[in-house]
Amino acid sequence: MKKNIDIQDVIFKIREGLGLVPKELIGVDIGQSSVKISKIVTKNDTYKLVKYASVPLPEAAIIEDEIQDEEALKEALEDAFKEAKVTEPYICLGLSGPNTVIKKLQLAGGDDEELEDQVIWEAEQYLPFPVEDCNIDWYVIGENMGGGLDVIVCAVKKDVLESFKSIIESLGKIVKVVDLCSIALTNIYELASEDDDIESNINNDFDDEVFESTSSTDVNKVLIPSSLLIDIGSQATVFIVLKKGIPVFVKEIIIGGASITEEIQRQLGVTFREAEDLKKMSAGGGVPDDVLMIINEINGTLVNELKKAHDFYINATSDDSLKNITVTGGSVRLPNLLEEIRSSFGVDVSVLNPFNEIEFNESDFDDDELNAMAHEGVVSFGLALREFPK
Repeated sequence: MKKNIDIQDVIFKIREGLGLVPKELIGVDIGQSSVKISKIVTKNDTYKLVKYASVPLPEAAIIEDEIQDEEALKEALEDAFKEAKVTEPYICLGLSGPNTVIKKLQLAGGDDEELEDQVIWEAEQYLPFPVEDCNIDWYVIGENMGGGLDVIVCAVKKDVLESFKSIIESLGKIVKVVDLCSIALTNIYELASEDDDIESNINNDFDDEVFESTSSTDVNKVLIPSSLLIDIGSQATVFIVLKKGIPVFVKEIIIGGASITEEIQRQLGVTFREAEDLKKMSAGGGVPDDVLMIINEINGTLVNELKKAHDFYINATSDDSLKNITVTGGSVRLPNLLEEIRSSFGVDVSVLNPFNEIEFNESDFDDDELNAMAHEGVVSFGLALREFPK
């Protein structure tokens, strides 16, 4: 899709021509409970985390993906840039929530103009908002078994994108790339996972190998097994079905770690902060029985919703080839959660560790910071890996 040229684009082109543009972007992940920013330096096929900060947001500063308190968000971003000592201006912004969409489509193919027309026409059929009110982009995965093309289509409402972009740019930064958080998460999964079936990155060119269509009429022939990638955040859980490292089904479930905090607060009559502290105690054991009962109750509700999402995917595609599950997010340390997921799905469950492939200076971060980053910073890492648009 063509983009309007503004003064910041002109400035960027001038700086680029003078060789003043750095290779890396600063990844900015704005969640509903905190802001995370990262800088990763890439050199000789190695990746090194050199800057990171996480700053909490006040309760209800962002509801779903709509900003309720602009000043609170701006202050959190300022604090994060300051804490991480980020002076670089160029940003990769991650977006998520109900005003974003990612979907795998089968298209007839053709030249770029024909493909764009097909994407727009298909988008009009499934987007929950008018196509003229959103920005759309797409990635061609490759040919499918029907002779057409498999395409990943991403969309975000223009007003939502502009609201986040304008706040970042009011701080003197320049948003050069906007990505969906689920795509950023998938890229880190590909980088850090030991899954041998993953061969290509959503942001790179794909080879011409035939890629299985999940809507193939030959339902008994599954060329590539599927994997699940689950990000259990504070306000929501993102459920991603992957094939060959490509997200073919994405669903957001409005249950997360904050659901447990709120239920502890309600049932035990404590403050939100006290409830949050009780929840965090559970990760180390020794939590009171009544708190553990609440945690197990919410865990059960979440796992049921995950199973429903997977059953929906199976019914829609006839693909029941699930091989494994990888989880990430700040709530993966809750007691009994991984065991319940494993029991419900009947496959191996592992925790994503981005530091399998991302290096860091041990003197820059202590063990507690690394543990938190490994679970909560993954999306910002994926955003920081994006390259400047060419």
